[in-house]
Amino acid sequence: MSIIALEEVLDRKEQWRRGRHSGDYWVSVYGDPGGDQPWSWRFEGHHLSVTMTVADQEVSPAPVFLGANPACVSYAGRPVSRPLGPEEDLVRALLDAMGPQARSAAVVASQPPADIRTGTSPRASENIEPPGVPAAGLRPAARALLAQLAALYLDRLPAELAAREATRLDGSDLHFAWEGPLTPGARHYYRVQGDDLLIEYDTTADGNHTHTVLRRPRSDFGDDVLAAHYARAHP
Repeated sequence: MSIIALEEVLDRKEQWRRGRHSGDYWVSVYGDPGGDQPWSWRFEGHHLSVTMTVADQEVSPAPVFLGANPACVSYAGRPVSRPLGPEEDLVRALLDAMGPQARSAAVVASQPPADIRTGTSPRASENIEPPGVPAAGLRPAARALLAQLAALYLDRLPAELAAREATRLDGSDLHFAWEGPLTPGARHYYRVQGDDLLIEYDTTADGNHTHTVLRRPRSDFGDDVLAAHYARAHP
């Protein structure tokens, strides 16, 4: 809801040129929720896209995209709203905990991309190269922070789904990569990759415009639950 409310702030920032409003969000339903076939719903608007697919009472919860513009709203020189602040603060703590050698391995490019690598593609690559630094190459404190970072994105989901997804997450196979300067306030990008897991975060434009996404390259848009359903229903 904080992201949705930012539409009014952004509309004022853009001098009302594009007519942005917090009411410009929609729910789409695909299929029949009351039937016995798979179906899905999507909640979507500017800087927000959540897709859930349901088959045989199993829910597949990806992709989940959240953005924020402005990423930080300040008043009297102090931040009053940072909807995606933890995603930034935790990664800064992770970088500090890495140490010089691991941090050097994590920084794979001096300049960030223009946007998240997967963009609006309906399919995400299982591996974005280079993968960066592996969890196994981190100190214990940094390894724990990397696991916390991945859990932060999963915790956006309802508790039952978040717990289920967390059981699938093997923290030992995670990789972390950073692109861009390490200076706070400069445009930057990071990604976390694991088995059937891709997390991306970037800041664009003036560094006060943020995009994040949680994707499951082999399971996006219900590929996992749909495959299981059709294997059972149509052997």
